[in-house]
Amino acid sequence: LLNIEPASGEAGEANISLSMIDDKGAIVYQTFTVLVEKHAIVASSSNHGIIVPSGKIEVNTGQPYVFKIIPDDGYVIDQISVDSKIVTSRPTYTFWNIRDSHQIVAIFREADQYTITTQAGTGGTIEPNGNVILVDGSTTKFNIEAKSGYEIDYLRVDNTYVAATNEYTFENIKTPHSLEAFFKAVPAPVASFKASPVIGGAPLEVSFKDNSQNTITSREWHFGDGTSTLSLNPKHTYFKPGTYTVSYSVKGPGGEDVLVKEDLVVIYDLQVDFSATPTTGFFPLTSTFSTQLDDAVTHVLWNFGDGDTSMEVNPTHVYKTPGNYTVQLTALASGNVVTEMKSNYIKVKGRNISGRVTGSDTGEGLSGYMVEVFSYQSKLPIAETYTDSNGYYSFVCGASDLSCISSNKIPAAADLIVAVWPPFQTMDYYRAYYEGQ
Repeated sequence: LLNIEPASGEAGEANISLSMIDDKGAIVYQTFTVLVEKHAIVASSSNHGIIVPSGKIEVNTGQPYVFKIIPDDGYVIDQISVDSKIVTSRPTYTFWNIRDSHQIVAIFREADQYTITTQAGTGGTIEPNGNVILVDGSTTKFNIEAKSGYEIDYLRVDNTYVAATNEYTFENIKTPHSLEAFFKAVPAPVASFKASPVIGGAPLEVSFKDNSQNTITSREWHFGDGTSTLSLNPKHTYFKPGTYTVSYSVKGPGGEDVLVKEDLVVIYDLQVDFSATPTTGFFPLTSTFSTQLDDAVTHVLWNFGDGDTSMEVNPTHVYKTPGNYTVQLTALASGNVVTEMKSNYIKVKGRNISGRVTGSDTGEGLSGYMVEVFSYQSKLPIAETYTDSNGYYSFVCGASDLSCISSNKIPAAADLIVAVWPPFQTMDYYRAYYEGQ
């Protein structure tokens, strides 16, 4: 068992007790006394700087110790000597595993100075400017700024051309340097733009394209409806009818410009209507359509309800089949589509069979004659009627009954025969009947 007091590394006496067992089994005790020493390090410096810590510093045996060497402004570390030997000129020095006393001395000297000569051409500045004196090893940054109407063209560092930049830094200076900045005039920006479409119904999306000239660093659009943007080529949607003035302002190193286009965008409430003449009649029915359109309408499309369409503005259409037809007109104006639809607008009735029975000798109308409609295939009568006092007759289907001509249900067929008989029980009737006429 080994006990050491005090702890290792602390100055003072250390008592060491040792117990052992020999080969005969006897226990042997032995006590030692060890002296732990302190060592002194004396730190000092010349003028124009300090060493930290300084003076006499006591350090325990085996311990490390660090010193910092700090020169005054305008001075640098010339040398550091340890125990009369020059060891380094670094800003720190460390003693490791100290076993003896030591001495450390820091010596300072005035730092070498170097001049950086700066010059700015017409149109800008360099800061700091002129002859800038800097100490050895220092680092400094120069700012280059162009005046209004100019921009940096290029730099020249120690007679070597350098690309244009807003700042230049010299690091760890060991020699003199020169820095020159050259500037060039920048033409003022000229605001210009195009917009499309500029006329249409609400909502209308308008695309704006910048066509400005010369160098531009910032821009702003005002669309005339209380909104704005900083985008280059924006798209803007107008939701309310009206006339809008658009302004576009641009800025650059050469100045600024504003372009205002009065009443550029026109948004209207698109209206579409139409009428037809006639809207009711027997087939085939020819109807002429007329439109009431805004001037902005560029294309129209009609749907007549019977499968036919037209792109004419005021078309004429023939309905060939009885029925009620819904008509739809679609109008296109600046990308906006408006539709007007009228349900069951055109009413086409069934077949209208009408005529007049006249005497072959006199040409006058014959009253009371019976008119019959036969089927060509079956030879059977389908319907009958009588001529009026002037010899006229008509088989007409009601507007609500499109499958017939009259109450006799005459179909809209192509194989019908119309026959005329004299009044019943007259001589003309019997003659026609028996002679099969």
